[in-house]
Amino acid sequence: MGVSRSYISMLKSGERPTMPEAQVAKFCSATGSNLLRQYLNLQTAIRIAQGRVRFSDRIAEIASYSRKAA
Repeated sequence: MGVSRSYISMLKSGERPTMPEAQVAKFCSATGSNLLRQYLNLQTAIRIAQGRVRFSDRIAEIASYSRKAA
């Protein structure tokens, strides 16, 4: 996946709260499962429902990832 052991360690310890979308995509491809992506989308939906994140902000973030991937 192109990440160091220390990066994984920071994810596990909570020092890095989440993976960038590019790393999520690599992880999903490597494992053959979309479980991580589904979990992160659920967490985003919960934050939107609680009013901590605006839906339009999430759409802008996803659009940004799409432009980078193209």
